[in-house]
This record gives sequence, structure tokens and C-alpha cells, in this order.
Amino acid sequence: MSTDGAPEARCEHSALWTGQELLVLGGEAASGAVGTGAAYDPAGDRWRALTSAGNPRARSGAVAVWTGTEVLTFGGSVQGQVLGALQRLDPQPSWYLYRQP
Repeated sequence: MSTDGAPEARCEHSALWTGQELLVLGGEAASGAVGTGAAYDPAGDRWRALTSAGNPRARSGAVAVWTGTEVLTFGGSVQGQVLGALQRLDPQPSWYLYRQP
């Protein structure tokens, strides 16, 4: 598996399968909570960074679910603060946040 373009090492991230790609979102890196993400395409053995515009708020321990058309992310925490906001990520034309109540 290629590590070229892979996201920085992290724990307590969300990972989910879309049917074509593995998505890695958020988590806790050495630098603290991160809101960045990446998508891995096993057919092409390559990573791509998810767009930084509108990335989900940095958090660790969130739950993420693929609905078939979008990613729903809920909860998690940042520096001990529990988050309750639901975030929706749309994959077209690239990943971006389009709603954060």
C-alpha cells in the first residue's frame, strides 16, 4: 500500500468505506486534534487529500457514516470539549462541508 499522500499519523479518527474509497477524517495527531482528511483508492493504490476548504472542525472520537451519497459526522471532542454538531460532507465535485448546524 502506497504511503505517498497519506494523511499524517493519527488516532481516534473516523474511517469509512464509500464502496470505492476509504475515507480518513479528523482524529488526534502529534500536533493535536485535526480536521483534515484523505481518501484512499485501493484500485489505483493512491491517496488524495480531501479539500481543505470547509473541512470538518478538528475533532477526535467522532462517528462518521456513509449514507450512499454523503458522509454524516457527529460528536467527538476537542481538548476535552464534547461536540454535538452534525456535519454533512458532499463528495461532488470534491469533498467539502456544506452544512454545519
